[in-house]
Amino acid sequence: HPFELSLTMLGQQSEAKMNFVGTPISLIIQGYFKPQQKTFEGQIKIPPFNLSELTVSPTQLWPDIPSSVRNLSGKMAVYGKINWSSAHNIQGPLYIGLKDVSFDTRGVTVSGVNSVLTVDSLLPFAIQKDQHLTIQSVDGLIPFQDIDMFVQFKNDTMRINKMSLVGGGIPLSVPATVIPTKGANLLVYMKNIDPMTPEQFERAVKLNGLKATAGTANISIPLSVQENKVSIPNITLKMQNVLLKREGEGYNDIFGNEDNYFIRNGQIILDNNRIMQLVLNGRLLPSRTTKDVQLNKVELPASIFRPLPKQPLPKDIQQRQNALFGN
Repeated sequence: HPFELSLTMLGQQSEAKMNFVGTPISLIIQGYFKPQQKTFEGQIKIPPFNLSELTVSPTQLWPDIPSSVRNLSGKMAVYGKINWSSAHNIQGPLYIGLKDVSFDTRGVTVSGVNSVLTVDSLLPFAIQKDQHLTIQSVDGLIPFQDIDMFVQFKNDTMRINKMSLVGGGIPLSVPATVIPTKGANLLVYMKNIDPMTPEQFERAVKLNGLKATAGTANISIPLSVQENKVSIPNITLKMQNVLLKREGEGYNDIFGNEDNYFIRNGQIILDNNRIMQLVLNGRLLPSRTTKDVQLNKVELPASIFRPLPKQPLPKDIQQRQNALFGN
């Protein structure tokens, strides 16, 4: 990418200031060049800047950023040490700050990315173990909120050591996972931490005219990574001993002429087109008539999930951001 360079040298000491054309990015490098060892040691700093002011594609600045990333906003800053010993070996540690970063990618909006990552090496790229990163929300087939993870990046592989999130109002967890970043396929399952109660279901899901008053449910959400594309093929909700009550009209395929249906076992599958497959085994009440229900390709409203209130940032991330960005 084109840049303007101002270079000052006094003996082995040097200072370089680079302004990248078409961006709000200013890079300041101060340190010592050792000609015999052909090494450079010093400090590097990119003062906080607004990502929304970029007039070039993020891929032009960093080739590893997918070309599908659009509409960047939020702030970024960099500060730390640099040890440059060859074209393929640039060591840190560096601190890369992300503050309220949001972007669109492949029809999905990611909002509120926050972290200060400790980077051990720029070339090859490596992030220290258990770096804390949070994401406020990811909008898609099911809305994810309050994503909290501890990650590491090394040898073209991202390791998620711990991850929790809320999906459709339901607390979920993800097992420790290794995600290769180049040309690899992976399938990992997100599952609810505890069985979902009727109160949680009603708080999370908007289904007008229906109310669950007893029972439990478990949700399984597969996360598929194929050739650097992330998708959710389907969502499975399994129910046990759920008492479903009809309030008003509609849902005759389930209730017939009665208003209560006791689900001994049930399963709902949502696919990428927001189409529901529903299989229920139970009985109608008060008649106690046994009735099994199977419905395929039922269109759902564009959004059946209720958003949750925004949660405060973890204190450790707040403190690291304050040190990098200022209060």
